Amino acid sequence: MNYKSKRLIITLAPPATAVLLFSLRKYILFITDFLPQCAFHRLTGLLCPGCGNTRAVKELLSFHLLTALRYNVTIPVLIIAAIVLYAQYVISSWVKPVRLMPDGKVFYISAVIAFFLYCIVRNIINFMP
Repeated sequence: MNYKSKRLIITLAPPATAVLLFSLRKYILFITDFLPQCAFHRLTGLLCPGCGNTRAVKELLSFHLLTALRYNVTIPVLIIAAIVLYAQYVISSWVKPVRLMPDGKVFYISAVIAFFLYCIVRNIINFMP
């Protein structure tokens, strides 16, 4: 397999996966009803960093972005970051090298600090519906 065909496969795989997930969303939503509740939340009453992720994904699959953000902001933000990185890869592979996502320790350290602050603040101010 040559470089161009590998590049084409890698370029088309994420959109094909997204289409597959959206076509199977009824089954994915059905399966999520059988997932266990968060043990950390049940024991402490506090929200762990992952609390609300399943509900956020369910809301995203139902095209309710604002409700998904209220459950847990990390999943929508990670999806947006993945889309930006994917666009960066595709543009760099087919046209010319570009940087859409900042690259540097300061950006990533700031993102991690913001995530931890979000995890603390969401236990003080309850955003969840």
